[in-house]
Amino acid sequence: MLLAATASAGPSAAVPVLDADVVLDGIPAETAWERAALLDGFTVFAPRTDVAPLVQAHARAFATSDALYFLVRVDSPGYEIFAPLGPRDTNPGGDSVEVQLDPWGDGRRGYSFQVSASGVLRDATVDDRGGSDTAWNSLFDAATYQHDGGWTAEIEIPFRSLRFDPSVDAWRAHVTVSHWKQQQSLSWAPIDRDSNTFLAQAGTLTGLGGRTPGRAVELNPEVTASWTDAVDEECALRPSLGRLRGCGAQLGFGLGAKWGITPALTADAVANPDFSQVEADPGQLTLNNRFALFLSERRPFFLEGRDLFETPLGVVYTRAIGRPEIAAKTTGRAGGWRVGLLAARDPEAPGSLLDSSLSTPEGMAATTSVVRLQRDVGKGAVGGFLIHKDLGGDAFNLVQGADLDGHLSERVFGDLSAFSSQSRDHDDVHKSGVAARGALTWRSDSFRLQGLTEHVSDDFRSEAGFIPRTGYSRGYSKADWYYRSEGDLARFVSPGVWVDHYFTDGSGRIEERTVGANTYWEFG
Repeated sequence: MLLAATASAGPSAAVPVLDADVVLDGIPAETAWERAALLDGFTVFAPRTDVAPLVQAHARAFATSDALYFLVRVDSPGYEIFAPLGPRDTNPGGDSVEVQLDPWGDGRRGYSFQVSASGVLRDATVDDRGGSDTAWNSLFDAATYQHDGGWTAEIEIPFRSLRFDPSVDAWRAHVTVSHWKQQQSLSWAPIDRDSNTFLAQAGTLTGLGGRTPGRAVELNPEVTASWTDAVDEECALRPSLGRLRGCGAQLGFGLGAKWGITPALTADAVANPDFSQVEADPGQLTLNNRFALFLSERRPFFLEGRDLFETPLGVVYTRAIGRPEIAAKTTGRAGGWRVGLLAARDPEAPGSLLDSSLSTPEGMAATTSVVRLQRDVGKGAVGGFLIHKDLGGDAFNLVQGADLDGHLSERVFGDLSAFSSQSRDHDDVHKSGVAARGALTWRSDSFRLQGLTEHVSDDFRSEAGFIPRTGYSRGYSKADWYYRSEGDLARFVSPGVWVDHYFTDGSGRIEERTVGANTYWEFG
């Protein structure tokens, strides 16, 4: 599974480092753009690669000591520019430009920076399977300018928003343009649509060695005050960590800190953090739900390096940490390894998903500790977990295991993971269990076949994770077909069928069987 997939050699450009100030207005008036590297030769990759481009795109790039700059010009004479507005980190539709950066050059993970023709910004982390996480936020900025026959975008990406190795001179990069009216997308690097990874087909930007994030320490103090007319009879002050209460008043204070230990390794710490201003969770229907709802992480402290802790089996779920009074985390790369260390003390821990006897009693605090190591090997990665949760008193939950994933070929991606757990609840009942998962995906531009198998024993528990169901074995397979054309009636059609089986633990008897079909149809 760790065989390196052969990626086609993409275009390359030498990025000059200039001493220049850029006013982001979408108008390339600065002389620095004349000396910038030219990124030319854009070709169509959507809806297909064998069609003629109906628009033209050109790009330039240069760096300063603080940031990387891109200028993208889209020429579409005679075609309407569609530029709706929308909130940041959304895709409002319409014409847009996207830059993807892979500072490590391994084709495994990177950053995405997108701006629409109306100036709507969207940033995210991306991976080699096409996934993206918009919860990540950076300091990038951009401006656009619409002119007769097209539009331009100026993009600024500060180095302090990125994690990278200063000794790496060549970064991988994608620059793409999407034109809404013609439903075409163009890319600087030619795209093989039969490959199962988009990120690994990026072009190369050289001359970026020696850049540094330039930020060593960030502090975020916070103070919250409130008062009600319900006064205590004794009006006594009641101090606690990060809070002071009394006489109907309450004063809360906290501190967050971030330290760039190295350009690739970051430490975060919080004391009594205030998450009240975090974006609200999207609504979910709970009708006929037999299992707990999964909620994406949006709290700033937990976002740095979040992908490092995520696995398909969900043995780590940071929302299982409710309101930590103190927490610390270190994530990044060190000595060829990706490292994730997390420790949090939580006096308001959520209850257990499966066993009330594993819930932390009121008045006690839960302590979560996670050690995660992962190493990239070729076009794959292998790693391990050690997860411990002190549930108060003598109760605990311990999970350990290993996982790996990788590209077996240009068309095949797979992952495999196995974990064991030991628990002791508040009734002094001991449990131990195992969980395992394996999956393969084969895809081309016209067909995709997926298959996975899972097994979670009845006594497996991961109280620091999201395992809402135990005692089953599962088999799942799905087939999808893809049809793309330039016609208005069927621009993109994707029918699919799947079969999903759940078996009871040990008996092999079918507990649930689902057979389904779906289709996606896009008109011109």
